[in-house]
Amino acid sequence: LPLGGFVQFYGEDAQEVLEEPRAFNNRPIWQRFLTLLAGPAMNILLAFLLTVGVLVGYGDFVPVVASVQEGMPAQQAGLKEGDRIVSVDGKRIDFAMEFEGIDLAKSGESVNIGVERDGQRMEFEIPFEYNEAEGRNMIGITYSSDTRQRFGFFEAIGLSFKWMYLIIAQMLSFLGNLVFRGKGVEGLAGPVGTIGIVSQAVRSGPEVFLRIATLLSVNLGIMNLLPIPELDGGR
Repeated sequence: LPLGGFVQFYGEDAQEVLEEPRAFNNRPIWQRFLTLLAGPAMNILLAFLLTVGVLVGYGDFVPVVASVQEGMPAQQAGLKEGDRIVSVDGKRIDFAMEFEGIDLAKSGESVNIGVERDGQRMEFEIPFEYNEAEGRNMIGITYSSDTRQRFGFFEAIGLSFKWMYLIIAQMLSFLGNLVFRGKGVEGLAGPVGTIGIVSQAVRSGPEVFLRIATLLSVNLGIMNLLPIPELDGGR
């Protein structure tokens, strides 16, 4: 429900009840801490449950080799179009958004890419080839993030923690750029804008709605934990 909520506990701010033992500010610190943590914790728990449902019911996008350039190191090493990329230099890749943040043109002599092909996993050590025109190292592939993979229930439980971690990392990066660099102001939305986004998501189908609900729940949980006055984290 796109409704705001605020809970004010007895004796939280009012001076006249500060002497009463049952007033909020007179309770032990650990009780106040757990009470303030409860709201954000439920937001994050809801996001976790929604993520499990999305990964089981709809899956998520994974990186797949879209093309291999003729004569380039990737082709010579044995990579083929359609290979599902599962690791880079030993780092496991479960989602397309992970692969998008990896720089394959890094310094060094080669990169190790693990792929899944016809149910089998393979690893390729691919040397870099410096491209003068581009001014960077290249291996000669393009990738696509249009392929979707569904996950089993227990697998989805484990991957949900990773999926939420990636979303939270993106969110904190966005907030950092917003606060310290002034970037991303055009991407912010208040309550009215949020209601519009949710309304559009409902019309787009259940999957989009569930993904938006997950993002909103994570957003509420993390924002309320930040040390901002009047929010739970500020208190």
